[in-house]
Amino acid sequence: MTSNISPAEQEPLLSDSPSAINTKTPDNNNSSNVSDNTSPAAAAAPVPVSQRYLGSFLILLAEFFVCVMHLITRYLQISLPEERRLHALHLTLIRAFPTVLFCLLYGWAYQRIEYMPFGPRHVRDLLWLRAFGGLVGIICFFAALKDLPLPDATVISFLTPTFVSIACSRISALKEPFTTVEKLSTLMSFTGVILIAQPTFIFGTPPSVGGPARLFAVILQLTGVCGAATSYTAIRWIGPRANTLISMLYFSALVSVFSAVAIVLVPGIPAMQMPRGALEWGLVAGLAFTGFVVQWALTKGLQLEKAGRGLQMMYVQLVFAALFEWAVWGDVMKGWRAVGAVVVLASVAGVQWWKGREKRGDEEVAEEGR
Repeated sequence: MTSNISPAEQEPLLSDSPSAINTKTPDNNNSSNVSDNTSPAAAAAPVPVSQRYLGSFLILLAEFFVCVMHLITRYLQISLPEERRLHALHLTLIRAFPTVLFCLLYGWAYQRIEYMPFGPRHVRDLLWLRAFGGLVGIICFFAALKDLPLPDATVISFLTPTFVSIACSRISALKEPFTTVEKLSTLMSFTGVILIAQPTFIFGTPPSVGGPARLFAVILQLTGVCGAATSYTAIRWIGPRANTLISMLYFSALVSVFSAVAIVLVPGIPAMQMPRGALEWGLVAGLAFTGFVVQWALTKGLQLEKAGRGLQMMYVQLVFAALFEWAVWGDVMKGWRAVGAVVVLASVAGVQWWKGREKRGDEEVAEEGR
């Protein structure tokens, strides 16, 4: 008798074996046998609400915690007494090292995930690429937050999916098209970034917030976007061939080792200090906790939710970022910054709407042809 429970439903949320991915691919050879052995009542059984919206909830949870993580990062860099402020590399080490410990203890020692910790041999190069791209992305992003308000940094990070689309269109193994609409969206997005950065060689006057340091922070953020796009492209290339915890381990281990070595060897980077008082301990613990929650919740949420809808839900991150920036530092997006944010949001959201429209049209044509 055929079971109606998919492998993904049988496994815990933290599990991410290849069997939990692509479980809905139909088997044309056995579809008639399955339908014969499945009762009409079971086939028509509604999906529980808790399961139906679990993916959406996890993505929303991830977007909230990513803004909390960025808020903590920015606070530790600019709002503590000057002698207590943390360098970006201190923050990346705090962010990544607890994830390394969790992946090793849970994935390797407890769950004994296959190929843990090094991953399947045939995708190790891609795992290293994923880790290197993530390293560039997180270091540049954390460094940019020192001089870039949360809403501005968040809007610029929305360019990452566009960069991923460009990269995937150039890789023959993925063969994902980069359409004219996406090209126009890219041009619009960069126009919005220019309005946010307000470079003096275009505007003629210093930007309304931050001065030259702000322009450098925007350049850092764009570099981080390229790194993140490289990482996400590698993840898509790897697909279900390696467990998610293995991918997380590669990224977190490389970030931890690089940050620790740089702190010790690079002149000018202050030594790590132990937190003092409840506030500093709470912020450091919060950074480590939110870093793991973001990776786990976003990974599981995107597995359970449609990619297009999941990407659209990520835009709520801007709402959280704007609220946090206003509540903690009293900064409100206005002027050219606000115009640039609207341009970036409109271009990214517009291309997602267009993709959804094309997909619905293709489905209607396929339905008519049956």
